Amino acid sequence: MKLRSLVLLAALGFGLTACNNDGDDLFKDEESKSVTISLANVLPQSKGTGTQIPEGNKKVTLNDYYVVFTDGTNLYGGYDLTPEGKKDNAEKYYNATTLSKTFHFVNGAANQAIVIGNVGGVEGALKKQLDGCSTLAALKALICQMSEEQDEKDLTLYGTGNFVKKGSADDEQHTNVYTAAINVKPLIARIEVTGFKYAKVDPQTDAKYSKILLNKIAIDNYYPAVQLDGTYSGELSFYDVPATGNSQNFFESLTSGWTNDDFAGVELMPDEVNTAADILGEGKDAYVYHVAAGATIPHILLQMQGVPAAGGDNVPLHIVARGLLKEGTPVNELEAGKVYRLSFEFNDNDLEQPAKCVEVTVTVADWVVEVVTPQF
Repeated sequence: MKLRSLVLLAALGFGLTACNNDGDDLFKDEESKSVTISLANVLPQSKGTGTQIPEGNKKVTLNDYYVVFTDGTNLYGGYDLTPEGKKDNAEKYYNATTLSKTFHFVNGAANQAIVIGNVGGVEGALKKQLDGCSTLAALKALICQMSEEQDEKDLTLYGTGNFVKKGSADDEQHTNVYTAAINVKPLIARIEVTGFKYAKVDPQTDAKYSKILLNKIAIDNYYPAVQLDGTYSGELSFYDVPATGNSQNFFESLTSGWTNDDFAGVELMPDEVNTAADILGEGKDAYVYHVAAGATIPHILLQMQGVPAAGGDNVPLHIVARGLLKEGTPVNELEAGKVYRLSFEFNDNDLEQPAKCVEVTVTVADWVVEVVTPQF
């Protein structure tokens, strides 16, 4: 299902150099630019050794990437030089084993580099869509479906870097020399539910239920897709369980997919914490949902049954978390490239008001881009 840890594969250091090319005046030297690009958030790693990831952060994988340049309106590629010193169109697509690349004769109007990571290979659908874009507006309007953004090893990554002019000429005495630092990150935010607790209202008083049986966890109030520029796409999925107080129709409407998960024989005893790691096993430590970033905060719903401490039939229950708190302050927007980690805790007071929503506290971490060398 969803996983716990992400490994980021690949750093990019691009050098883009404007060069003289006798016999080819497609761009004159003074019209083109030399730009050195670096990925500012990429951590280096070599075979057998690693760079420690900051505690609490996650790693994300870069398998390949696509690079273009823009002046804010149009898109441009760069050029290679042949052994004979002739200009040749440079590729825009590279796999993650290419850690540096020099582009010659970058159009003089360009002032920004764009890198899109994990485009699905040379024949990938996203790569082909990017090939068809000639303007920045067209590129930004490309759509990524949330259902296809659930594998942390194949998330769409996006980053831009503005050109900054260097104060000195390069070795060939070109003065049009620039640098650009790029942070490549996922387009989406990650929600991790790491545990569940049925808490007593009063430690000295017995809980209403001897135990809670977990049936299903699901998210609601989310958009199904996002554009490369981060704009929501598609129709909002919102059943509004809090307004009706009736969750049965919502849970019955769910189909198997990325928005929900079933529990198998999970019991919550009063005041005991059940971690996702204990429930899931197999090295997984959270129920994970990748969602579109932005001001729409997904609701997290639990479907349960209560086993009355006084005896009798099991009671159908549900609870909705439609708010997130960070250090006591409401989270009003989910940021792309951030991990929101929470433990789901509730008590009898929460369960006695079916339409009531609880606010759960989250800790926030970053997704970190890391370079790895494949081992065969």
